[in-house]
Amino acid sequence: MHRKRLRGLRRHWRNHQQRSKVPGALNLSFIADYHYDYSQLGLAPWTVYGRPPVAFRRLWATRLLADLRQWQEQLTPLYPGLYLAIYLYDNHFGLSEIAAAIGRQKPYYESRFQEVYPIPLPTEYQALPGVAELTWTAHAEVDVFSLDEFAELGAWVTRHRHWSATTTDGDDCVVVQRGWIWVGRVAT
Repeated sequence: MHRKRLRGLRRHWRNHQQRSKVPGALNLSFIADYHYDYSQLGLAPWTVYGRPPVAFRRLWATRLLADLRQWQEQLTPLYPGLYLAIYLYDNHFGLSEIAAAIGRQKPYYESRFQEVYPIPLPTEYQALPGVAELTWTAHAEVDVFSLDEFAELGAWVTRHRHWSATTTDGDDCVVVQRGWIWVGRVAT
């Protein structure tokens, strides 16, 4: 598949530098009412499922770390046992986000990713300020397809790591790993 070349990379870089200076807003009334809040990246001109160049990913990861510190300063006095984390997606970087949860939503966020893999955080993020303060774990980013869907997708899914499984309803399915997610948690 031939991809269309992205034009104006310097212009996009300057635009992203300006946008990254605006902190992610924390909605205190929303978190009080619904017990969670999150701020997800949007990285135009790349799709949410795209993977921008390393410099862009480092810029936005730095912004997420700065937002995390700001959210921690605002939320810790109000909610001492809160869940606060950054999710860094490997292949779908636009889905990367910062998430906070309290009360009834905290167990959901704590169990959102199940199996932990012994894969370190990529080197491109390890030198960023504030990374060492978080506890990082790696999780597989997976999609679940029925047997018919898997057969229709053909070569695309067979290139990825995949395995057979059974849904909670007892139906056979195929799980396809699309990439990795690194979760950086604030120690509580």
